[in-house]
Amino acid sequence: MQHKEWVDKAKGVGIVCVVAGHVLSPGPATRAIYLWHMPLFFVLSGYLFSPRPLLAYARQKALHLLLPYASFLLLFSLPALLQGQYWQLWKMAYGGRALTGSWGTFWFVPILFLTQQTANLLIQKWTQAGLAVAALACLLVANFLPQGLGLPWALDVLLFAFPLFCMGYRCKGREPQSLWISALGLLGLLLSAAGLLPSLDLKQGDYGWPLLSLVFSLAAVHLVCQLCGLRSLTLGRFDVLASLGRASMTLMFVHPALFRYLRDDLHLISNQGLLMLCALLGPWLLHQLLSRWAFTRRLFLGDWHGKSRPA
Repeated sequence: MQHKEWVDKAKGVGIVCVVAGHVLSPGPATRAIYLWHMPLFFVLSGYLFSPRPLLAYARQKALHLLLPYASFLLLFSLPALLQGQYWQLWKMAYGGRALTGSWGTFWFVPILFLTQQTANLLIQKWTQAGLAVAALACLLVANFLPQGLGLPWALDVLLFAFPLFCMGYRCKGREPQSLWISALGLLGLLLSAAGLLPSLDLKQGDYGWPLLSLVFSLAAVHLVCQLCGLRSLTLGRFDVLASLGRASMTLMFVHPALFRYLRDDLHLISNQGLLMLCALLGPWLLHQLLSRWAFTRRLFLGDWHGKSRPA
């Protein structure tokens, strides 16, 4: 199986769990999900990364990530702006933890962009030893900063995301196959579900127990990636998980607004299972629709080449 296939599957599992973490009531399942679901995306981004010229890479990722970010953010803000709520523009510009409710997942994209740019610079300028020291220093600072700092774009999360990205990059071409790591990941999921191990909430700057929560989180990411590498997860010619993975950024942007509209505004759906299905299917269908035209594909999907590109 090609790397891209299992990466798409892993992103699919990740985005399903992102939606579940928002739709489901807090409990064992959501505690287990929060241990690993957002770290997964930073690790996979690092795994897919290859160093490139700084300005060219920044431009490419700005078009691929920040343009859809701004497009969806403006689209979801239009009702409020048309009602004269111009103070929403401040929230849009400030980003990060100021974005809540239907915008709640938007914090992720600027942090991913900045993490990629930081890594692209340092990986080309520093030795592997220097990079490892920098990643460790970032972890130490991140774990001792106050939670929920009011920085624009939640910039403090970069300190935790950068080591995750570096870990993914270091695994490229040398994927560990250890059953012990997978077993440790399973143990971490069980401990988190039981409330015995703190989960991670990256947006709020909550990284659990220093180092220990990270180790269990990375082990759980390893477990998910190993499972996604199994051919038995492929269901015929149409792979549901891989298709969701390729649409993961659209799902990330759209699902909070959709399920809140169905549940809180229309009071149409209260069943969490049905709500989750709608929150997955609706954005996925929107992604397929947007991909049909070059203009919408570029503006909302960041796709300037007519095909899916890794985040």
